[in-house]
Amino acid sequence: MRLFRGTRRPRFPADIASWLENFGRYTLDIHHSGVDGMAVVTRFDALRDYATTDPDGFLVELRTVVAGDDGGFATFGAACLVWQMLDDCLEMPAALPLIDAGLDFKLERGLPPGMFNANEMLRLAQRRGQQG
Repeated sequence: MRLFRGTRRPRFPADIASWLENFGRYTLDIHHSGVDGMAVVTRFDALRDYATTDPDGFLVELRTVVAGDDGGFATFGAACLVWQMLDDCLEMPAALPLIDAGLDFKLERGLPPGMFNANEMLRLAQRRGQQG
């Protein structure tokens, strides 16, 4: 029996913030990022296990990791990770702040529509529908 239920023990590795930054850089520009793709994907299995067995915990911890990033590459990497790990993320209110931060990352850089995948375009349309 657990005596204290208020705090969760972090399940991400200690270097997850730098990994998320590399993942964001890699995802944005696979060919010119300078990031080794194998170094990125080697963590997917463990992260997918966490995301699928405890999606709420995964999202809370992910938001905590990027809280101080202020919309940088780690934030974008976190958004990409959400898309990668959770198939139904658009139906998860806890995922939307991360997803939206990733979209804002791209929009603030003036990326053309071709740089947005179908799911991102769907979320952009949802956001526009909510605004007016």
